[in-house]
Amino acid sequence: MTNEELLDRIHDLILQTPLEKLSVRAISDGCGISARYFYNHFHDKYDAAFFVYLRALDGAVFGSLQQEVVREPKPLFQKLITAQGLS
Repeated sequence: MTNEELLDRIHDLILQTPLEKLSVRAISDGCGISARYFYNHFHDKYDAAFFVYLRALDGAVFGSLQQEVVREPKPLFQKLITAQGLS
């Protein structure tokens, strides 16, 4: 199982059951992995949820930037250059 597949499964579980009610055992069973495998990737269920959230946030930000670049690339690049102090 890839990390992306694991995060997808954890995401699905969190959508079905609030994180507070999920145990590491329930997450492991729901993902078809052992608790040991889970702990090799995450410290606890909150760490796993953080990575699910981070991936979703990364996708949202990247998607927004991608749309902006396609729509009007020059203003975005000018903002990036200014933010880096290169102008």
